[in-house]
Amino acid sequence: MKFIFFANNPDISFGKQAEILINELRKMGHSVIFIEHNSLPKLKQRAIELQKPDVVVVWTYFHDTGHQTMSINELPTKRDFYLVGFEVSDTTKLSEKAIEVTKGLNPDVLITPSKWSSKGFGELDIPIAILPHALDYEIYRQINSKPKIVFPSLEDDLKKVYVFASHSPDRKGVDIVKEVLPDICTKYPIQVIWKTWGVVDKSVISMPCRVFKAIGHTSKLNHYTLMKSSTHFFYPVRGGSFEIPVLEMLALGKTVVVPEQGAWTEIFLDKNDGYFISVKGFKRYWTDNPYHVGEFVEPDVHDAKQKLGLSLQNPLNIDTKKYLEYYSPQNVTSMFLDLIRK
Repeated sequence: MKFIFFANNPDISFGKQAEILINELRKMGHSVIFIEHNSLPKLKQRAIELQKPDVVVVWTYFHDTGHQTMSINELPTKRDFYLVGFEVSDTTKLSEKAIEVTKGLNPDVLITPSKWSSKGFGELDIPIAILPHALDYEIYRQINSKPKIVFPSLEDDLKKVYVFASHSPDRKGVDIVKEVLPDICTKYPIQVIWKTWGVVDKSVISMPCRVFKAIGHTSKLNHYTLMKSSTHFFYPVRGGSFEIPVLEMLALGKTVVVPEQGAWTEIFLDKNDGYFISVKGFKRYWTDNPYHVGEFVEPDVHDAKQKLGLSLQNPLNIDTKKYLEYYSPQNVTSMFLDLIRK
């Protein structure tokens, strides 16, 4: 088949997922053209005219002023191709604006990465299909090779708790992490790996914990080396449509602690593969987001502390093979093709 992907750059997670699909489709013998979202509309239209694709994939289509992506009016009014749209709901509900954009695009199938995310779209006449995200190729290279990078500040004799505080701190539950860790650090001999894109504030520095700080954008090699160096992943995340770090940590065999509700729970192939924090309700955090207008889950802080402590006492033994196989680029791309062929 002949595909055209209008997608994000692979330096963000959505673009990375599009890149994985494109690479695998090419390996399978399909013709695939990738055109970046911020390309001129005439270039996109001309590509469709010249290539006459069987399938056009618009891999994210929500957009605002200053963030050019594939606009509805950039597509031919008469379609001779199968149109796939990809989008997500990070909260329990999408705005009317998001729903209208979806209706305007009117894809033959709308792909989203979890059942949780699909519920945010409400009732649509458009078919919605679930396609999980795939593991990055680098995960496989990390597993099958000796460490190329050594971080002298990481202490070998300590359990290491990885904290993903890169962005959207309210969504990632960073405030819960800051509340839980000081007590945990006084009871258990651990080291915290604190991954963030921004500054590390005084509340982190003053914690009675051994903290290894990974600040700013890191290379994929560094990123996965740090993940591989950890023993636990403490992630009291409130919202999101999938949460790839949860999958990556399971594939690396780490003990994962996450809330009992949310899209990330669908990643687990066995419910005994994680520790799950009680959710005490729902709460809205993003009041100025034009698309994601619903609520996040609200993890119970006391139970988060209990579950992290329990996980440190009883680390889990994860069968990583099943995650590496099910979420492999090859398998996820096969799922994608099955959706196209239906």
